[in-house]
Amino acid sequence: MDDRVWVKEPVESEAIKRLLEEYQFSTLQATILSRRGITEADDVKYFLEQELSYLHNPFLFDEMEDVVDRILDAVQEEEKVRIFGDRDVDGITATALLVEELRRLNVDVSYSLPTGDEPYGLLQSGVEQAAADGVTLLITVDCGISNIEEIVLANSLGIDVIVLDHHIEGEELPPALAIINPKMSGSEYPFVHLAGVGVAAKTIWALRFARTDLYRQELILLHAQPGNDTVIIQAMKVNNLLVTDRIIEEINPGILKTERSKALAFLSCNVPILVLDAAVEHAQLSKAFGKSVDIHLLDLRNELEKVLPAVRNRGLFALTQLSRAARYVKGGRDELTTLYSLFIAYVLKKHPALDDEYERLLDLVAIGTVADLMELKNENLLMVRRGLKVLSTAPRPSLVPFLASLGLLNRRISSTEISWRIAPPINSTGRLGTPAVALEMLLSTDPNEIERLTSEVLAMNTERKRLSDEIWNVVRGKAQESFERTGSKMVILQDEQIEMGVASSLASRLVKA
Repeated sequence: MDDRVWVKEPVESEAIKRLLEEYQFSTLQATILSRRGITEADDVKYFLEQELSYLHNPFLFDEMEDVVDRILDAVQEEEKVRIFGDRDVDGITATALLVEELRRLNVDVSYSLPTGDEPYGLLQSGVEQAAADGVTLLITVDCGISNIEEIVLANSLGIDVIVLDHHIEGEELPPALAIINPKMSGSEYPFVHLAGVGVAAKTIWALRFARTDLYRQELILLHAQPGNDTVIIQAMKVNNLLVTDRIIEEINPGILKTERSKALAFLSCNVPILVLDAAVEHAQLSKAFGKSVDIHLLDLRNELEKVLPAVRNRGLFALTQLSRAARYVKGGRDELTTLYSLFIAYVLKKHPALDDEYERLLDLVAIGTVADLMELKNENLLMVRRGLKVLSTAPRPSLVPFLASLGLLNRRISSTEISWRIAPPINSTGRLGTPAVALEMLLSTDPNEIERLTSEVLAMNTERKRLSDEIWNVVRGKAQESFERTGSKMVILQDEQIEMGVASSLASRLVKA
């Protein structure tokens, strides 16, 4: 008989009431979400929404512009680039994404993963080999934040280094050209639990955005609306789709001198001013400042209607009432924020590489994120959910034989399948010292090679299981002795027969024994 007792987390009635009122959940749904701690607007948003426009902007990383500029320089100058990754699933998938993206840009890109008993992280020998091979840009992924000496060496050899990592920094940061790490102190990125593959995916999105005409293009979004015998003017400056400044001013027509208007000064900065329905906005501006003040406006309506059918025949007020994004804005619904959300959605739909095509790489983001035991909340939840959709309905050709061998092709795949069936074979290649086998499987475009590499990956997983079972019979008795010797507090094992590739799985098995 199972003596376990389910303990329910307590719920706050106010939190449930807020979920019922603001998001129209049923009482049961609101109670479950409350017990899971999903009560704040940001958490609810990622639980409900599917659109990639809700992902955090990668340019919230302080040095993302430096990263994409340096990579684009390497593209332009036809430099040799090398990716240094890690041997686990997160590192393998992250490396695969970056190599794949740089190949798409016709970059002369190579990679390096730890092999045999090589330790984690960037190695001096690897840096020296890169220099000998003529590499001028190194990009570490899922590692690098602690490799100070190695990056100093790289700099001395004329190699620039970009660090893409998600591990906690030490007392000193490496002297890299740029560092992208959500856990780095001082980072303003709003979510710290990205996997290494998530950081890589963010960098790829930024790199794609940098190849559009909107990169570093400052613009203003404007909305003017009537108040009580006044005109309320709201405007925001936007750069790389990020709001950099914002103003709101209520103007009494004929009372405030135009030269004293903060809003007019805000608009007088010689950048494009975008609105929805220019004629309506012009009328309000003329009322506020008089007809002598001519502000050039660019009307977004025609462009928005081409890709966002919901905009047709609706003004900003009506669109704000319909907006899903507006539900998550602190302070209530805001027409300028609605315009901003529409503009972001428009940009993503206009540039498929940022939206539909970007979704295609989320299959590996899902695999790496789940395998690395990252929290499935905030944008991780959205990326994994979309990645699972890709795995289930349109997996990349290099994964088709692999999924078919696991009995997962054309089936609905969940995070459980990733944890217990997809990740272990990929992980086994790293544990047995040859992660490049799994990486090459993911990168290959040749059907025959994909079949061969898939067989190798699965064979290595079988070998890992055999080694684990073999050593289990050797150490089980020693583990019991150690457990009793330490007063049932811990198990300490040392045996020359325990290979590095099976040590972690052996430890997990001992915990459950």
